[in-house]
Amino acid sequence: MRAYEQKYCGGKQIPFAIMTSDDTHDKTVELLEENKYFGLDKDQLSLLTQEKVPALIDNEAHFSLAPGQLLLETKPHGHGDVHTLLHMSGLAKKWEGEGRKWIAVFQDTNPFALRSFPLLLGISATNDYDFNTLAVPRKPGEALGAITTLVEKDTKKKLIINIEYNQVEAAFKSIGGEPVDADGFSQFPGNTNCFALKLSTYVKVLEQTQGLISEFINPKYADHTKTKFKSAARL
Repeated sequence: MRAYEQKYCGGKQIPFAIMTSDDTHDKTVELLEENKYFGLDKDQLSLLTQEKVPALIDNEAHFSLAPGQLLLETKPHGHGDVHTLLHMSGLAKKWEGEGRKWIAVFQDTNPFALRSFPLLLGISATNDYDFNTLAVPRKPGEALGAITTLVEKDTKKKLIINIEYNQVEAAFKSIGGEPVDADGFSQFPGNTNCFALKLSTYVKVLEQTQGLISEFINPKYADHTKTKFKSAARL
């Protein structure tokens, strides 16, 4: 973040939010304090903690018990909570009020994506996009969601959306699998879950939706019967 400030912002501070959970919050604070916030001012950082929810163990939605305890196993609710928390905390609206134009979202498991963010933001601003997602080449079978354009059969209405990697094979089964190019890469690029949003549009949508998105589940099955999960999964 300091590099961004120095190279692109003339040293002006960039507000930075980190979404944690009960599993990671204290360790994140400890890491930041031990490293003096990596050169950032403490006031420009915001920590948003998502809630944990009961985990499920099979297709019948039976709750999973914590190992060796008479307690429900719980897990962090997931990435989508970032929208709820940015709305409830008032951060998104605060940033808009400060005159900021864009918000960029990334996962901590994908640090290399940060090298592409100046381009992502530049393309978004040049084309006045409300939403722009960062994608990468992918090959069929990779554990990587596919960015696709879905077309409603009757109305022909189009929707550009990510299909999660555990659903990709089934989605393209009717057309004989994914079409690929000469190098074996799919016609449908891979979703990095990194994206840029026009802040003014984003704040309006947050106010309409309260930051809530539809629930879904992404289980890893124990065997070919696809009835029980390899490990507990959460909505």
